[in-house]
Amino acid sequence: MKQFIPTLKFSFMALLAGGFLFLTSCSGDDTTPTADPVASFAADKTSGTTPLIVTFTNSSSGATRYEWDFGDGSSSTSNAPSHTFSNTSTSSARSFTVTLRAFNADGKSSTTSKTINVEVATTPPTKKEIIAAGPWKITGIKQFDGTTTTDVYFQMDNCDKDDIYSFQANGSWTNEEGATKCDSSDPTIIDSGTWTLSSDGTVFKVDDEEWTFVNPLTPNAMKISFDDTDFNGNKVEVTIDFVR
Repeated sequence: MKQFIPTLKFSFMALLAGGFLFLTSCSGDDTTPTADPVASFAADKTSGTTPLIVTFTNSSSGATRYEWDFGDGSSSTSNAPSHTFSNTSTSSARSFTVTLRAFNADGKSSTTSKTINVEVATTPPTKKEIIAAGPWKITGIKQFDGTTTTDVYFQMDNCDKDDIYSFQANGSWTNEEGATKCDSSDPTIIDSGTWTLSSDGTVFKVDDEEWTFVNPLTPNAMKISFDDTDFNGNKVEVTIDFVR
């Protein structure tokens, strides 16, 4: 009997220890799974005349990154991009399937699509209409002093590179902060003024500066140049690349 009691105690204690380990291991597996992403978006317009600028609103849930396919060979990883759709046909409309693929942190994805219909332009848009059709961003600034070309854009901070430039049809223009601000206290509208286009469409005047077109203007690209003075008082030629 004396030998049986210690053995019983040992078995009972072993049972308790085993139960504790079981509960501990089970509690360690009690993790909340990452929610599956659900892709969803809206477009401010789904049809119109070329060039058609469409702004997309992203209402996806459970996602951390996005891949957009605009159906014309262009793509974006922005949260809520804008895109210009062009129809070069002279006789028929063209449809583009825009697809959004949303991913969560675990790499799971969800996909949804919408169709954008772009009609043929009844008459080619004028230069003024192209300039005022939507916002622009700068992708390059170079300065030439007659001897040396300086890449000014390369020296800019990233928070300045995403600024937005808009030329309204009423003759006003604005320079607004993009997605990032260099200083959180900076105003949304950095600068503004007026602009005009000469009757022959060759001189683009912004306030007191006369811009000339370096390349033919297109709905998605504008390259201009103008004369200026650098910090040392030297005359320079400035060239700026705008894109949509």
